[in-house]
Amino acid sequence: MAYIPNDLESLNSNADLDFLTSFNNHYVDANLMNNPYDSLTLNSKFHDLDSLSLLPTAKNKPIFLSINVQSLTSKFESLKSEILLLQAKNIHVDVIAIQETWDVKHPEILLLPGYQQFIFKKRTGMRGGGVGFYIKSGIHYQILDDCSPFENKIIEALSLKLSYPNRSIIVTSLYRSNGIITNTTPLVQMNLFLEKFDILLDTLGQKNCESYVFTDSNIDLLNLQNHVVNSYLNTILSRGYFQTICKATRAQGNAFTLIDHILTNTKCSAITTGTVLSDISDHFYTIYCPEKNSHQYMQKTTSIRIFSDANLELFTNKLGQQDWGGVYDKNDTENAFNEFWSIYIALFEQTFPLIKIKFNRNIHKLQAFMTAELLEKRKTKLELLKLSLIEPSPQNKTNFRNARNSYNTLLRNTKKTHYTEAIKANAKNSKKTWDILNSVLTRGKKNQNYRKN
Repeated sequence: MAYIPNDLESLNSNADLDFLTSFNNHYVDANLMNNPYDSLTLNSKFHDLDSLSLLPTAKNKPIFLSINVQSLTSKFESLKSEILLLQAKNIHVDVIAIQETWDVKHPEILLLPGYQQFIFKKRTGMRGGGVGFYIKSGIHYQILDDCSPFENKIIEALSLKLSYPNRSIIVTSLYRSNGIITNTTPLVQMNLFLEKFDILLDTLGQKNCESYVFTDSNIDLLNLQNHVVNSYLNTILSRGYFQTICKATRAQGNAFTLIDHILTNTKCSAITTGTVLSDISDHFYTIYCPEKNSHQYMQKTTSIRIFSDANLELFTNKLGQQDWGGVYDKNDTENAFNEFWSIYIALFEQTFPLIKIKFNRNIHKLQAFMTAELLEKRKTKLELLKLSLIEPSPQNKTNFRNARNSYNTLLRNTKKTHYTEAIKANAKNSKKTWDILNSVLTRGKKNQNYRKN
C-alpha cells in the first residue's frame, strides 16, 4: 500500500469522521441484519493531491469529481487551477459535477481546457442554488429532463446520459438547500425533498443504466441517530444505491459534517472514492474512481533545453574554437549574417538539444504566470489547511487564513503583471494580443468531436 503522510493518517484514523464506522455502529446497536455494505469493499479516505496520485485506481484513469463551489463565477479560477494540478499529476477527470453554481450569466467565458461548455440549471426569481456539469471533450451527452426535477430550495437536479464507446452511464448533480422558504416549515420542506428525491431515484432506476448521483444534500450522514438522516439513507438503500463517500466533507470550526455524497447503483464488489482537502470553497470536493476505463490517457510530457553552467561553458568554448573564416570571406553583409547564423544555430542545437521529459507540476509551469514563489506559497497554504483540520486551534486557523490570503493576493498581482507585460510586448501583433486575451478569458479552440442534444 502506498504511504500516506502522517497528517492524512491522523484524519483517516479518526472514527468520528467516518461514515462506515457510524453506519456499522448503528446497525450493531439496532441488531439489524443484512447489512448491505457487507458485500462491498469500499475504499474511501481523505486525500491531498499527492496521496490521490498514488491511488492505482486514479492515476492515468478517468475519474468523476463533485464539488459545492458556492458561486462558479467567483471560484472559477480556483477550480481551473485545481483541475490543471490534477492533470499534471496524471489524474484525469471525465465528469465535474457542480452544486451551488449561483447565477451563471456568461457560460461562454467559464471554459475549462479540455471540457465542453458548462451545462447547468439555475434558479428563477431567487438567488443562490443551481447545479451543473463540465463534461470532457469528446464525450457525447444527452440531457434527461424527466430525471432533472428543479424546484427552488426543495430539490435542484440535472441529469445527463453519457455515451462511451461500449457503455452508457447517467450522472446527476443534485442540491438541497437548507435555506428558509417563506410560509414553509423546515420539516415540511424536508419531507417534500425526501418525497421528490425518492421519485428521482425510482425514475433513474427505471432507465436500467449505470447511475451516479453527486449531491450536496445538507444532510449529515455522520449523524445517523437523527430520524431525518435515517429516512434519507433508507431511501438511498431501498432504491438499490450505495452511498460511497465515507469521510467528512465540510469543516466549520471544530465541527465536521458529511453532507456531500456520491450515490451509485453500479454492480461491482469494490469501489474507490475519496474526500480531497481543498480550499476552493468551504466544502472539500469528492471523487469517484469508476471500475472501467472510458479513455486511455498518455503521460503528459514537455520539451526543455538544459541551460546548465556546464552546458553554457561548453557552448562558449565551441563558439571560441569555431572557424569563422567563412563569415569574414563574405562580401555581402546579409550573406555574412546568414553564414554566421547557420553556424551559431547548429552549435546551439548541439549543445542545448530539446529533450522530452515527463511533466512535473513542482518544476514545470501549469500556467505561464505561475512562479516558484507561488508554488511554494500554495504548498504552504495546503499544509496549513491540513494542520488546521487536525488541530483546529485559533492560532492554526489564523495561520491558514493568513497563508491563503497571502497566496491569493500574490496570485492576483502576478497574473496582472504577467498579462499586462505580455500585452505590452505584443502591442504591434494583433493576432498574438488576441491569443493572450482569449487565454485570459479561457476561450480555447472549438472542439468538433462531440455532439449534444
